[in-house]
Amino acid sequence: MHTVDDAMSYPRDTRLNRGLSALFQIAIKGRSFGYDRGILPVRRVEDITVISVGNLRVGGSGKTPLATHLACYFRDRGKKTAILSRGYFGTMEGRGGLVSNGDGPMVTAREAGDEAFATAAGAKDVIVRVGADRVEQARAARRDGAEIVILDDGFQHRRLHRDLDIVSVCPQDLDPGEGLLPRGPLRERADALGRAHLLVGIESDWIDRDDPPAVLMEYVPCGLASFSDEFPLDHLDGKRVHLLCGIARPHRFALTAKRARMNVTGESTFADHHRYSVDEIRQVVREAMSQGASAILTTCKDLARLDGMESDLPIFALRIVMDIVKGEDVLQGHLERCLT
Repeated sequence: MHTVDDAMSYPRDTRLNRGLSALFQIAIKGRSFGYDRGILPVRRVEDITVISVGNLRVGGSGKTPLATHLACYFRDRGKKTAILSRGYFGTMEGRGGLVSNGDGPMVTAREAGDEAFATAAGAKDVIVRVGADRVEQARAARRDGAEIVILDDGFQHRRLHRDLDIVSVCPQDLDPGEGLLPRGPLRERADALGRAHLLVGIESDWIDRDDPPAVLMEYVPCGLASFSDEFPLDHLDGKRVHLLCGIARPHRFALTAKRARMNVTGESTFADHHRYSVDEIRQVVREAMSQGASAILTTCKDLARLDGMESDLPIFALRIVMDIVKGEDVLQGHLERCLT
């Protein structure tokens, strides 16, 4: 198994890191105090409903699939919906702009960032925009005709008023020993959940609590995608596959591949948002072929970063949707209120 330290690894617990983490906590507390007391202004975009999907930590917690799930929910109920992503590692992050008007990506993954590009490719009839200034992008989405705006990774972006705050959590987020940046992965501590309306746990990361209430969801494989086409899951029946991913929680991808009944020979994991080199892909392919694999299976986010690369093995992305395991009535109640 070829692995690279992922985004869940952090510097050693040194005195310097503890000091920097303490300063970060002071800054976060001061910022929150400013918003809570109305010292820092919160901007409201007229005639639009804003729903934030966020988390407490850096790295994957299912925010983007959850944002897509919600956008499709509102789309299917006749609401013109937009997803706003920051566009991490994309060249458009600073200036912002339109990634998709609902007909698929209009720009490259390098411009939009891998997450926004993958969202635009998978969420049909949903507007996708990126940009660090979420207020400006929300206003632009309203001009695009959006009635509902979903903020992908918006819990800490308090400058934009939101009507519903959903936070994706895992049990480690509640561990008092888990460090704040840069000593650990947390952007905020668990007491920040007091301003959330709803918590969502992904897969086995279930937090049973009532205030705010929690919903349990899971990833469900629904198909395959290549650089230019889509296929049913049974397209890889009888074939052995090698897993490749550069995400924060690779174990979740392995679990989903198992759920899809894939015949996995091995896996190669890289850091979240990793930009693959030609030599790295060649090495992964050689390893896969030595194990008897006849295809590479990756995530939709990784497929966006692999576009244009040549490979001696076909590369497929495992497409997923989210399914509610527990708490459907709770989630439904919150979403229905956003429709009124």
